[in-house]
Amino acid sequence: MAYATIKRGSSGEGYFALSKENPPFFISPKQLAAWHLEEGAQLDEEQYLRVKALHDASACMDQAVKYLAMREHTAKELRQKLMQKQYTPATIAATIEALQESGAQSDERYAEIMVRSRQRRNPEGKVVLLKRLAEKGVPTQLARRVVDEAFAENGERYVRAAWDMAWRQSPDRQKCLARMQRKGFSYGEIRQVLERRDD
Repeated sequence: MAYATIKRGSSGEGYFALSKENPPFFISPKQLAAWHLEEGAQLDEEQYLRVKALHDASACMDQAVKYLAMREHTAKELRQKLMQKQYTPATIAATIEALQESGAQSDERYAEIMVRSRQRRNPEGKVVLLKRLAEKGVPTQLARRVVDEAFAENGERYVRAAWDMAWRQSPDRQKCLARMQRKGFSYGEIRQVLERRDD
């Protein structure tokens, strides 16, 4: 007796793999052809599991692409979201690897965009930025390189902008220094910018 059967859906727009032991899953006409199946095909357990794995891999990739179309994600963020959708760790790992190879997912690109975005709106020091990137799963070495490059190019501007924001909120030197240090700027960075301003 067959473990599962391929049947046309009631709408006529696709097919379903029906098994007594598992919930049905949808198969598009394109997938039916690509996976060498046909309406009425009867699958043994091994064939069913192979088709189910192909279905899950395709669904996982579609879901991951939807997430990436909305905004950049780190590999860690994608993994967490796909796990919530109940895909297996192996399926998720293969999906993320394929997305990285194609350039659709990149922790480096995520880090660069995140640093630019935060520094444009509300500048922060290296310590805070590195902590934020670590929380998102960006590898330490990569995060440090991206942050160092951003500060090599615009570090003084970040410190000046953060100081100006702090000063507007509370025009008191000690309070501004404390606020700047909480935002991850070092005392040396702050002093250097203030000395140039005082000259």
